[in-house]
Amino acid sequence: MKFLRVLILATLMFCIAAASIPAQDHKGLERTATSEIVTRTDKEKGIITTTTNRRFTFTDVYPDNIVSDEQFRSLLLLEEFRSERILRAEGQQGTVNVQAWIGKDDNPGEKLWTIQQEGDEGAVADRFYRITKRGCCGAEDTYVFFNIMSGVKVFTSTAQLFQIEVPNTSNSLKRYVAYRSDMSSIPYPESNNRNNLAGVVEYGSEAKVLARVMIRFRGNREDTGTPKIQMLYKQKIADSSPLELWGADKKNDRSSLSGFAIVLAYNRNNRIVIPVSNDTLEITRAGTSARFTLSVEPRPQK
Repeated sequence: MKFLRVLILATLMFCIAAASIPAQDHKGLERTATSEIVTRTDKEKGIITTTTNRRFTFTDVYPDNIVSDEQFRSLLLLEEFRSERILRAEGQQGTVNVQAWIGKDDNPGEKLWTIQQEGDEGAVADRFYRITKRGCCGAEDTYVFFNIMSGVKVFTSTAQLFQIEVPNTSNSLKRYVAYRSDMSSIPYPESNNRNNLAGVVEYGSEAKVLARVMIRFRGNREDTGTPKIQMLYKQKIADSSPLELWGADKKNDRSSLSGFAIVLAYNRNNRIVIPVSNDTLEITRAGTSARFTLSVEPRPQK
C-alpha cells in the first residue's frame, strides 16, 4: 500500500513537472526590410530629398470572400514607399511598390502578386489594396484600388468606394461605385476632349469595372470637384455605404441588382441620378441638370 502511494505521488509530480515545461514555439517568418534617405543640393531648386520607407504587413484574407476556417489564409505584404521632394516646395513625386505572399500558416511562401503605382501611401482596405496619391496645387487626393487576391487594378477614384450588397446571396453580387473628378491628382488617361470632362463614374465588382460613364460639361469647364455619392432606393436616399437591397433578399441573380439609382450630388441644385436595372447603368433614363451630358465609354480604360 505504501509502495502504491509512493508510485501515485511520483506520477503526480512528474505530471506537474511536465506541465510546467513551456511548449516549443514553431518558428515562422523572419525577414528584414531597411529604409533610407538621401539628400542633395541643386543650384536652382535647393535641397532635394529622396526617401525610401519599407515595412511588412501581416494580415488574413479569405480568397472567395467567405469567412470560414477552411477559407482562411495568411497574407504577407512587403510595402515600399519612395518619394522625392524639394524641401521648400509643395508636393512630391512618389511611387508605391508592393509584393504579396499567401499561405495557410505563419509562413506564407507562395508569391501572389506585385504592384507598382504612382502614389504616396498604401494600405489594405477590405477586399482591396488601396494606394493614395495626395493632391497638390488644387488637385484632389486620388485612390487606386487593386484586387487583394489578383493584384489587378480595378478602380481609380477621388471618393471612397460606395458598396451595394444583396443580402444572403453570393459575394459575386457585391458592387462598387467610384468617381474620379477632373481635379484628380491622377488625370484620366483620355486623349480627346479632356477640356470639358467633369468626371468619370465607375461601376463594377471587386474584380473588374463593368461600366464607365463619362460626365461632360455642356459649356465651359467648371471646378465642380468630387460630388457626394449617394444611393436612391425605395424612394429614400442612402448617404452611407453599404446600400443593402433587402427587397431582393436571397435572390441570387444579377436581376436582383435593380430598382436603385446612383446619385451624384454636386450641390443642392445640381444632381445626376443614374438608374440601375439588371446590373446595368441605364444612361438613357438618367436625370441630370442642363450643365452635364452623359455617355458610356465603349472600352473601359485604367
